[in-house]
Amino acid sequence: MKPQIQISEIEIIPIVPRSGLIAFASLTYNSQLRLNNLAIHTNLSNRGFRVTYPLQTLPTGKKLYAFHPINKAIGDAITVAISEEFEKLINRNLRNE
Repeated sequence: MKPQIQISEIEIIPIVPRSGLIAFASLTYNSQLRLNNLAIHTNLSNRGFRVTYPLQTLPTGKKLYAFHPINKAIGDAITVAISEEFEKLINRNLRNE
């Protein structure tokens, strides 16, 4: 049986766009784990968004992810949830202008 994926408490912090980076997100996964500092980038190939995960570069140049999805279903669920919340934020801001 597949574990159920519940994503809640999504927070989006827009930034001044830079090299495709447009915002940062935080979320709660299955009411048990808080994930912070997910980067939201424009995705020109399908006009949506892509999400990248916190990455640390060691002095040796080796790159280590702080955390990342271990399967496509979880990664897709996170990307969809963040994209939907970001679209809502954009639409709210457009209505208020």
